[in-house]
Amino acid sequence: MKILTKKIFYLLLFFLIFSTGFPAFGFSEQNSAKIIYDSQNDLLCSSVLKSEPDVSVKSEITIEIDKVALAYRDEEPILIRAYPELKIETDTTISGKKTGFFHTQKIGDKWWVIAPNGNGFIAVGTQRMTYKGIYSEALGYSPYEQNVKSIYGSEEEWAENTAERLNSWGFNLLGIDSAPSLRYRGLAHTVSFGFGSSFSKYGEDYVIYGLDASNHCFPNVFSPKFEYYCDDLARKVIQEDQNDPWLFGYYLDNELSWWGQSFDTTYGLTDLVIKKDKTHTAKIALIKGLTKSYKLDTNYGLVNEKDEPYALVTSVAKATNGNVYSLRD
Repeated sequence: MKILTKKIFYLLLFFLIFSTGFPAFGFSEQNSAKIIYDSQNDLLCSSVLKSEPDVSVKSEITIEIDKVALAYRDEEPILIRAYPELKIETDTTISGKKTGFFHTQKIGDKWWVIAPNGNGFIAVGTQRMTYKGIYSEALGYSPYEQNVKSIYGSEEEWAENTAERLNSWGFNLLGIDSAPSLRYRGLAHTVSFGFGSSFSKYGEDYVIYGLDASNHCFPNVFSPKFEYYCDDLARKVIQEDQNDPWLFGYYLDNELSWWGQSFDTTYGLTDLVIKKDKTHTAKIALIKGLTKSYKLDTNYGLVNEKDEPYALVTSVAKATNGNVYSLRD
């Protein structure tokens, strides 16, 4: 049975590698959502199904009840929201399907973004438009927030004036980390799932880097719970926004630490995984991949803790002619 997260996982990898700051699109058919509960009404997991599931497959999609599985359960049914009428400039020279939502469509030999009204949409966006600005650790406050408070007095007044300026400058899209108060003011907006950044905060088993980092991190995608976590989080977010005609698309995450702890490391995430405990699922996956591809000793990286970070990396570099990134599982 194929569930939503397998598609999301591969899309996550593709988006994060080739990301240029624009959101990934997420469109799907209208499927019925089936949520499985235990006797205490605690969420086990959920999956998108074309029809009612067969009882025999329940064991295949059951996950251990813990804080990760329960993190995004819905306490109450999500109500259908009413949204303001979409008023946004579109390109009338491009004609596509009128669906009531932003979508992609191939016209001739080219792909276009089509606005809800069926016209083309050329996205011109900016990100991180917030009332609070960026906090300065050196100063102990946000200079931007202090300035706009003195000018506008409230976030509502700031949002009205900021949206007006953005529109006058030719912007039509709010990118990631933009204040919700700017929405529905002539600008399409985006929503972030934050799969990896939120999963990384649950503890050592769920992160490769960034448990204590203030900004960047990288999740343990090898955790058996990662797939279910992404599926449940995506379902919750999509349910809340699925009828919003102003929604341009979803960011899967933002600036995860593919480089590892710093740009100065030689092997990026590999350096960090090697130093993990031998029971960590990311380390188990690394050793399995190396053993399969390069026939390394299965004990390599699991013993001799003092020399481990160097011995395994040296062997890997030699086996791959110095290019660790050519590893294949």
